[in-house]
Amino acid sequence: MAFKEEGNTEMRLVIKHSNLIMILCLFIAMVFYLDACTEIFTLLNQTNIQEPDVKISKIKMTGLSFDKVDLLFNIDINNPNAVGINLSGFDYDLQIEDKSFFNGRQDNGLAIKAYGSEQIRLPLTIQFMELYSAFIDLKNLDSVKYNFNTGLSFNLPMLGDIRIPIGKAGYIPALKLPSVSFHNLKLDKLKLTGADLNLQIKIDNPNAFTFILKNMDYKLNIAGSQWIDGKINQLMNISAKQETIIKIPISLNFLSMGQSVYNILKGDQSIKYKLNGHADLGSSLPLLENISIPFNQTGITSILK
Repeated sequence: MAFKEEGNTEMRLVIKHSNLIMILCLFIAMVFYLDACTEIFTLLNQTNIQEPDVKISKIKMTGLSFDKVDLLFNIDINNPNAVGINLSGFDYDLQIEDKSFFNGRQDNGLAIKAYGSEQIRLPLTIQFMELYSAFIDLKNLDSVKYNFNTGLSFNLPMLGDIRIPIGKAGYIPALKLPSVSFHNLKLDKLKLTGADLNLQIKIDNPNAFTFILKNMDYKLNIAGSQWIDGKINQLMNISAKQETIIKIPISLNFLSMGQSVYNILKGDQSIKYKLNGHADLGSSLPLLENISIPFNQTGITSILK
């Protein structure tokens, strides 16, 4: 009986050892199978590569003055693939009224993860002096049409190098600086000790939007002598495409200014004037809220009576 029990024990040990070897072999086979499946899955994904979705999602004016306009272009990239892709660079061409104004290229690479997305933010500045020098006819327009065209270059698995072109159009205001000038000087009342006059200053707004006069300081010299030095603090609309006349009452005292002023007002001769100062304006455009316009004008005038 002892012999039989020992034999059975050895047989059970051999069977258990065989089972362990079989399980180990199955485990190793499973690992190789999973690795092979992973490689096959990756290969299948790479052979089913799609082009990324690209679009210009937003164009924003970030700055505006009478010298320049700053634009920001947001370009969205969406990767629909189960593997990562690489943007190798992009080119761009900014056209004004369907003519190329400036262009360029950026070769900074960008990695987009599987099923991921990225955004390119491209700032561009348009100088109005350069714009009007290149396109003389634009000076008569209230707004300028632009076309922004770009091509994004990708290096894709299996597909290699590709370029995806996109574009978008819009308008920017064609700004023109308002002008401040002498209009006329009218005598309302002449007395022995002084005189009341009315100075008229003209503000010309050549733009297609309204300005708001916040304040204005001014000095008027007549025949080399300063007649008035003042300031306006009253808000006033300067309508689009209009000339606005600002009337300023003046009171002169001959006792402090001298007999020569009386002689000028009494006579009919032409006189030399000089008007200078600066005007602070706001506008109906959000990015053009504070503008300071200096003015300095000389000429010959006659006093209206």
